[in-house]
Amino acid sequence: MTIRILLALLGLLIGQAVHAETLSLPLHKFTAAKNVDFRCYSTTHELQLPIPKRWKVRKATLRFSYVNSSALIKANSQLSVHVNGSAITQLPLDPLAPESAVKVDLPLELLQAGYNRLGFSIAQHYTLGCEFPCAPELWTQVKLGEAMLDLEYDWQPLPLAVSTIADLLFDPAIIPKGQVHMITEGVSGAAMTPAGIVASGVGLRFEYRPVDFSVSDQLRAGRDNILIGEKPFVEAFLRQQGITLDVSGPVLKIYHMPISAGAQGQNAGGPDKTHALVVVSGLNSEQLKLAAESFDVLSTPLPNSDEMQVSEFSMPEIQQYTGKDTLVPGEKYPFHKLGFDDVTIVGLSPQEKGFSFRLPSDFAISPNQHVDLDLDFAYAAGMATNSTLNLYLNGVFISSLLLDNVHGALITGYKVSVPTYLFRAGTNNLSFKTVLTPVHNDFCSFIQSEGLLVTLYKSSSLLFPQMPHRIELPRMDLFFVNAFPFTRWPDGFETTFLLTQPEYGVASTMMNLISLMSQKNGYPLFGIKVSTEPDEQISDELIVIGRTDTLPPAVQEHAPITLGEKLKIPYPVFKSADEASALAFSTQKSGIGQDKGLIMQMQSPYKEGRTAMVLTSPSYAGLARLGETLWDGGLQSATRGDLLLVDFDYDERRQQRYGDGWEVKAHSMDTGNHFTTGKSGAISTVDFYLTSYPWLYIIALTTVTLLLSLVIYLMLKRHRAKRLGTTE
Repeated sequence: MTIRILLALLGLLIGQAVHAETLSLPLHKFTAAKNVDFRCYSTTHELQLPIPKRWKVRKATLRFSYVNSSALIKANSQLSVHVNGSAITQLPLDPLAPESAVKVDLPLELLQAGYNRLGFSIAQHYTLGCEFPCAPELWTQVKLGEAMLDLEYDWQPLPLAVSTIADLLFDPAIIPKGQVHMITEGVSGAAMTPAGIVASGVGLRFEYRPVDFSVSDQLRAGRDNILIGEKPFVEAFLRQQGITLDVSGPVLKIYHMPISAGAQGQNAGGPDKTHALVVVSGLNSEQLKLAAESFDVLSTPLPNSDEMQVSEFSMPEIQQYTGKDTLVPGEKYPFHKLGFDDVTIVGLSPQEKGFSFRLPSDFAISPNQHVDLDLDFAYAAGMATNSTLNLYLNGVFISSLLLDNVHGALITGYKVSVPTYLFRAGTNNLSFKTVLTPVHNDFCSFIQSEGLLVTLYKSSSLLFPQMPHRIELPRMDLFFVNAFPFTRWPDGFETTFLLTQPEYGVASTMMNLISLMSQKNGYPLFGIKVSTEPDEQISDELIVIGRTDTLPPAVQEHAPITLGEKLKIPYPVFKSADEASALAFSTQKSGIGQDKGLIMQMQSPYKEGRTAMVLTSPSYAGLARLGETLWDGGLQSATRGDLLLVDFDYDERRQQRYGDGWEVKAHSMDTGNHFTTGKSGAISTVDFYLTSYPWLYIIALTTVTLLLSLVIYLMLKRHRAKRLGTTE
């Protein structure tokens, strides 16, 4: 009996060990910086570590290396690591051993679900006597690009409540990416349109986190599944899993993931209580769309039941160009509406503070207008009169405020006028950085750095003037800003996805793309449509997805690269300000490679002024990988022009180090086939051309002057002739 109990306990322990998962992530995934330089005698750097609500973390280990100055004093210099404000270790900065690699276990009691602050703080000195606070010798570099976070965790059971859709199922803290499987009745426009709407809602909830979508007609184990379809398909599918559901109207229903012999990736057993099967259904296409839209907007802890019957759904009215963080021209925005709260900047070497906002991507920014900034701020007494508050736009210095009152001051409504041409269409970042000097700053003066402070208030405001909407396309870089031009209407109205073949692999790529577009735009794509008819004449903004040999002839004809039996490929010959003039075109009989991907943008072959974008690859495997890599930062930053060639390289060493051996290499170019689109807005077309092309204004002014001079000359000549005739 004792042996049986011991064997049972051993089996339980082995089972727990089997179910525990491990994950090693590069720390640079959580911050833009590969290396962090700590200057001056005291500096802090923090980043956010996500811990999903669905995980129970068993162990967390941080591995990193650092290099410090060889001029430091070991006894007075240290690097400390803290989690959520609590110090967990301190490391000496040894000038005799300036390079160190460390391994730190993070206390589990300090880690909480959501985002955790992981901080590195430096205190460093090069002398025991008087020292310059920011002497060049005072430096330490933490190599975040080589740092790793090792996690061991279990998935926790899910509660059966529809409200889990709002914040638990699709938690943006899930790392390194979300994984969602969709089950549909084939690949048709009728099936894919509501599925695309649901994918949009999933992407929004994951915020900026990559999402790996797969689509098929059966369950897939090991991830959350969403079953989407009308009553007959859904009820029949669930019966195969031993589940009975009577669909009597638009409905959302949640189950634990059933594990059946037909599920992909796992043998019979179950159910899997750590993953969910969400049902989105209705009696007909209208009710199914209503259920899909309701899925997208769930954002509260209600309802707390496992089923929600939807009877009505309404959304607030929307306008064009009102996506996430997008400014409406002519409206005054307090900083707090742009995500900027009251902030106090302290010390000799503080981090800059700021916020980001967006301008419509097709703004034709005029060079002769200004953006009005009204700043409310205060600064402390006891600072030298050469202290400044500096303003930066997109990392470029634009203005400086002199803090010249040694008694300090509280200032409201300080006006700064910034020329509009310094801004750019799409995302802009406005940041503030201080240069603060104490009144007494002799070599051995005591410097109280806590007295060097400036507070910038959230009541400060920004006003952007009216601008016309007119732009020259293609501009694929704008697609990765806010999915422009497919989100002029934030819900994707007048945008159609064309799948060139009714294949689940093609549908998976589309779901990944829709998810990315929703994250970039910040609004669910209720207005999109999906077509699987390659011969259809589509007048909307168009996104074509499919293998290269299945692209419609009209699309191939207008593409920047000619595909087919013979390829016409552009090659850069030399660097030029006008990239299109530096291209040579080669017509050849060859292939682009089965595992490569192409993203192209052009004027739609079906309607002038509309845009068509194409995602294609010679193989389904390449197309699937292209969809999965759309979130890659290197790919997005390299994208411009109208043609992007994506190459996938596998590196075994990268696989061993990071757990992902695939590296994305992107090559983009502009082949010169441009067209103009947009709307004039409140500014006339004449004003648009005169402000966008100043040389037209000069030509027009010169022409008018010459004509006026000619008229005056002719009038004087005629008058002289009359006088001479009268005299005679």
